[in-house]
Amino acid sequence: MSDSVTILRAPWRRLAKMIRADGTIIGYDDAKTFDIAEVTIRDLDHLAAILGKLLTRPDCCVVRGAVADLARTSRVRRLIHLDTETGDLPTIRDTNRRWVGLDVEGVTRPDDIPAADLAGCAAVAIRLLPGEFHSARCIVQATSGHGLKPGSRLRLWYWANRPLSGTELSYWLRRSPVDCCLFRAAQPTYTAAPIFETGCDHLPSRMTMLDGAEMVEAPEQEQLQPAKVAPPPPRARRPASNTEVERMIAAALFKVEMAGEGQRHQRLRAAARTIGGILDQAGIGEQEAAQALYEAVRRAGGDAVDGRNAAGTIAWGLAKGRAAPLDLGGRA
Repeated sequence: MSDSVTILRAPWRRLAKMIRADGTIIGYDDAKTFDIAEVTIRDLDHLAAILGKLLTRPDCCVVRGAVADLARTSRVRRLIHLDTETGDLPTIRDTNRRWVGLDVEGVTRPDDIPAADLAGCAAVAIRLLPGEFHSARCIVQATSGHGLKPGSRLRLWYWANRPLSGTELSYWLRRSPVDCCLFRAAQPTYTAAPIFETGCDHLPSRMTMLDGAEMVEAPEQEQLQPAKVAPPPPRARRPASNTEVERMIAAALFKVEMAGEGQRHQRLRAAARTIGGILDQAGIGEQEAAQALYEAVRRAGGDAVDGRNAAGTIAWGLAKGRAAPLDLGGRA
């Protein structure tokens, strides 16, 4: 089963790091738009041939995703989602790949293995990957910092027995010294050799092949998914205490008593509705509640509330409250 690799080209932009004469490493140019091409590949050898060409192309990189629209591949942004601000459409879509590119950085390099020995450096790094990678063929590529920064800094390319998603790879390699960002559909994988200000690379070669089984035997899809954790059962609810209900009634009545001119009708409506919603939990009858509310109105200033009939307002509020009882249950 063949696959493809998506190549991005940023004309007049440097997608390779630059190494100054004093060893200072200069990062990549900020590329805004790209030309996108998808190239079919048959196997790991075919991938190696393409990567060999890309070593000398500092204006190119690759991504895991596929071309979203073959009609939009020239001078486009690297987008996997619609840009709602500009209206720019996606140019890259997520897809499963048989090729696997792993960035392994910061792995300690033994003193007896020179940086130029890519096979020896890779052998140490591969031991830190899942067992399925240990005996498989792979392309070993030195990244820009290899031999300049501490440890081994390599990119290992494999061919899997089935197409794998970025999510599967992230789960499979979650405990390995691998940068899982490369498993995102639109994340650039920089494939060009660094540009040396002196014109002389400290490594005689930046790519080699390790022999082994033709393919990495990936676990089944079900094994590369996080286990689903059942949500905790809801905590039992307890009824509101008599004290809580009494406090709510007292607070509602107090607001009525303290209401000023222009506030009494609204306060009485709210208080009656609140008390009506907790009558069953309060253990008092509707007539008793109405009487308590009426007494609060009188203490506030009279039988009328802002020109309205207090008894009618109380009856309305109590009925509304009883129709929609309040849930005062707490957590056990």
